[in-house]
Amino acid sequence: MSQDDLTSIPNTIHTKKSSSTLRLISFNVNGIKTLRNYHPWTTTPTYNDVLKYMNGDIITFQELKLQRSDIDLGIADLKDYISFITVPVSKKGYSGVGVFIRKPTSTDDYCIKRSLTVVRAEEGITGLLEYKKTGLSYIEASTVEKYKSDCIGGYPKHSIDQDERDKNTMKKIDTEGRCILVELSYDVVIISVYCPANSMGTEEGENGRLLFLSCLFERIRSLKQMGKEVILMGDINVCVDLIDSDETIKCGLNEGLLKKPEDLSNFEKENTKACIEFKSSSEARSLLNSIVFDTTGLVKDKDKDQKLLFDSTREIQGRRMKMYTVWNTFKNTRPLNVGSRIDLILVTEKLMKVVNQADIWAHLHGSDHCPIFTDFEVCDFSSAQDQYSSYKDKTNWLEAKTFYELHTGRSIDSFFTKGSSTKPKSKNTQIKLVNDSTTKRRIDTDPHVSRKKPTNEQQRISNFFFKPTTTKQEVEEVKPTKIKDSVKMSVSDFKSMLQNSSSSAPCCKHKEVCSLRSVKKGSSQNLGKKFWCCARVSKHETWHSDVQPSDADSNSQPQSQDQEVDEFNCGYFKWASKV
Repeated sequence: MSQDDLTSIPNTIHTKKSSSTLRLISFNVNGIKTLRNYHPWTTTPTYNDVLKYMNGDIITFQELKLQRSDIDLGIADLKDYISFITVPVSKKGYSGVGVFIRKPTSTDDYCIKRSLTVVRAEEGITGLLEYKKTGLSYIEASTVEKYKSDCIGGYPKHSIDQDERDKNTMKKIDTEGRCILVELSYDVVIISVYCPANSMGTEEGENGRLLFLSCLFERIRSLKQMGKEVILMGDINVCVDLIDSDETIKCGLNEGLLKKPEDLSNFEKENTKACIEFKSSSEARSLLNSIVFDTTGLVKDKDKDQKLLFDSTREIQGRRMKMYTVWNTFKNTRPLNVGSRIDLILVTEKLMKVVNQADIWAHLHGSDHCPIFTDFEVCDFSSAQDQYSSYKDKTNWLEAKTFYELHTGRSIDSFFTKGSSTKPKSKNTQIKLVNDSTTKRRIDTDPHVSRKKPTNEQQRISNFFFKPTTTKQEVEEVKPTKIKDSVKMSVSDFKSMLQNSSSSAPCCKHKEVCSLRSVKKGSSQNLGKKFWCCARVSKHETWHSDVQPSDADSNSQPQSQDQEVDEFNCGYFKWASKV
């Protein structure tokens, strides 16, 4: 297999293989409100259109970054999808998970209709959150005969046996809007998660992260023991294998700990020890690999019986290199595909047997992550139960439009679509609705004759406070003074002015807009000083380049004006000075 084959990225939405294919999609949108500022989402007027664009049946979003007040009918009551949304209780503009289940149509295959039937739904992974229909927690409700059948079950022992301090910690994690569970007909439970990353590197953050992962995997094991099939999908914030982390590979090559083979398909074979050690290089990664089956072929699974989940993307794509799902936006590493793979769709064995397609959609922008998908041939999947009849009574309370009490009012999307015009009630009277921030007023538009004659001039505010010194006739007799030196500016002069201003970004040798940065180290006289530079990453940012890191730093060895530029940083540099 050639290097090009290993790094090839599809640029279209995959076609489903049959009418009985069920498509699951996971996408960390990094703020749902900004998603539609980017192509191709600019062509999708509503959130319903966003979901339909990917031809998804079950779609999960992470990092919605919505507050409770932001949730309206535009996302909670979609035409073709049922919405389940959880947002943080206290933190604003943070986290948030959404699950969107397509509403079956009359033309869908029977197996698709049943696969899209939600029979139970819950918020949070621990079972400590309140089941609002009862005033009890999910764990407590599961012990009451009246509500027992409403609960998904399989709650982790961490939530039951721990002391109150640990329970409060777990409940706090669950109030951050990180997880929604939905149980489908045929005994399939989908767990959509946005796992903690501990990006600040604190001890408290790491403990919370490990506690969340422990509860998550314990619940999956409990659900499997109950006879459920499980799909875990979302942003796990942990890489499974070494080839899923570009930064780790680059550091290993620079330090001489890894070898770069001529044929990248042999990378893991020539770096076997490092690949095995990576799987347990952190406690979070050890936890993940304790439940996920190995796909490297390098590990002898002594605890194979303890593993439950298959990495559907890896199982289908094999050992494909640079199959990343998230990139560093600040460093602009996406054009060179320098990233990591932390977005996963993990499934139990019975479901893995009916997977017919799985991949990433790196060509879809709008976030620092890209969507991933897995297709299931559900007509080949059999289950002991069909729970279709139990839907409405058990899940409609958690549907977003009900959970957030959005029975009336206008959605955000309605402000961007034309409303249908209505005929006036009579020939002489027409009723209009005028919107302000809080109310709608009825305005009678019958003809009204003003007592004052209309004038062509607009009154100045000062006229209401000071007595005019001249009459209108005197003002009309004053001739306007002629401006002797009128300033005219050509288009080229105007462009030149903009280019020379500090607010206008110059273009680099790629003919692309430069990035404005500031000096963070070096001599004190330049510290904090701003400069323009090529926005592309340097060659030393990627190990995939054939250029050695010592020769790759374009800042130390900029390309000459006559040298042909490549896909890397061209070395353009200019101090940002005010005119």
